[in-house]
Amino acid sequence: GPPVKVNANCPAGSTACYRTFDELKTTWTTFMDDFMSSVISKSITIDIYDIFSEPDWTWEGITNNQLFELFKIAHNAIRQDKPAAKISAPAYTFYDRAFLESFLDYVVANNLHLDGLAWHEFDLSDNPEAVVSHVDEMRRAISIRPKLCNPTCPEIYINEHIGPEHHLIPGWSVGWLYYLEKANVDQALRACWDVKNKDFPFKEWSTCWNGFDGMLMEDNLRTQHIYWVYKAYADMTGKRLVAETSSKHTIALAS
Repeated sequence: GPPVKVNANCPAGSTACYRTFDELKTTWTTFMDDFMSSVISKSITIDIYDIFSEPDWTWEGITNNQLFELFKIAHNAIRQDKPAAKISAPAYTFYDRAFLESFLDYVVANNLHLDGLAWHEFDLSDNPEAVVSHVDEMRRAISIRPKLCNPTCPEIYINEHIGPEHHLIPGWSVGWLYYLEKANVDQALRACWDVKNKDFPFKEWSTCWNGFDGMLMEDNLRTQHIYWVYKAYADMTGKRLVAETSSKHTIALAS
């Protein structure tokens, strides 16, 4: 369980704490080999291998370059068995331009192929409109590194978005859909969070395991308000209409 640590004071034999980075690297290499052996032996279909999940807090005591080295190990283990697999990374907790550009530089320098550049869109203000400039910056960063586009350029994946304060509010869901479309991201996925139970105030349940990221109640049957936002969005057909307003918080999606 996270965080996985590198610390000289780690007890011998720990499963999530390593005295040196080399120890961690050895375990990580074995883990990746075992994982891919399982994928092959069980004929598991994986659409995208998303390496890491919020590595800025799930790994502790390692540098960015060491994290990138772990990515390379995972990348090579996957490519060895599945050369055409789609690989994305690094799924940082929030948008960090400098970190993401350093990661892209590492990918280029080590002749790796990245299919998707992924991060989570969380900040203190939880502004969906910010995703447009973030995606524009990363698409420019990719365009000035032509080796990234051999044979295809990395897609943009916002694989977690909308924070805990707003994830059950319909208007915020519409806002995120609008700005994710405006940014022209290739894939986007809602984040999941804990929810207070109104009948039992001290009991929480998680939309990670029930309720389909908050669209349904804990019983997986009754609809939450945001369900109807995504139902309407999914039902849109025909030509899409462009909607622009003078207020960034007043938006519309239409077809």
